[in-house]
Amino acid sequence: MRSYILFFAVFTALLTPVPSSYAQDTKQEKETSIKLEDFPGSIPGSVHQIESNLKREKFYKQQDGDELSYEMKFRYKRYDHSIEVDTTGSLIDTEVEINKKEIPRDLRKRISNYLKKEFERTKIEKIQAQFIKPEHQVVDEFLEKVMKEPLAKPDHYEIIVAIKNDGDFKRFEFLFDTEGNVKKKRKVIRNEYDYLIF
Repeated sequence: MRSYILFFAVFTALLTPVPSSYAQDTKQEKETSIKLEDFPGSIPGSVHQIESNLKREKFYKQQDGDELSYEMKFRYKRYDHSIEVDTTGSLIDTEVEINKKEIPRDLRKRISNYLKKEFERTKIEKIQAQFIKPEHQVVDEFLEKVMKEPLAKPDHYEIIVAIKNDGDFKRFEFLFDTEGNVKKKRKVIRNEYDYLIF
């Protein structure tokens, strides 16, 4: 009887769904390369009207947990850009990959101090300035402004950090606001075969 109760408890635990908070705190992206004609909406056309001579232009379908989105990636004037849209082609955000020195000095210091305080050792692997379109602004104008001024007042900085704590190595994605506050933190789980970056 005792073994039956133990088996039932373990079986029930296995059937218990993973809490939604865990899913939200974990980033496990799968990106699949697609053709331009499979990309929803008119964003690529808008970008091509701004600049037709783009380098390394690629399109992806991206699955992150239960969320499905699409990304247009390209290089323009030495910066790598990523424009994300939902399944209807509506703009979610646009991001520009930058280096650490391109973050304002005071903000860079706040972020550095936070990481030093929280973790034994850290290594920043990737930084993206994230831009959210203001509600009143036209999409084409917004995209052109970001492309022409990639360092001008982003809304957030999305930073992938490899950390070591108590001998344990992990990767996290942090979303910092322009004051250095952590708005989101997610553990990054990568599959070397299907995790694609620039």
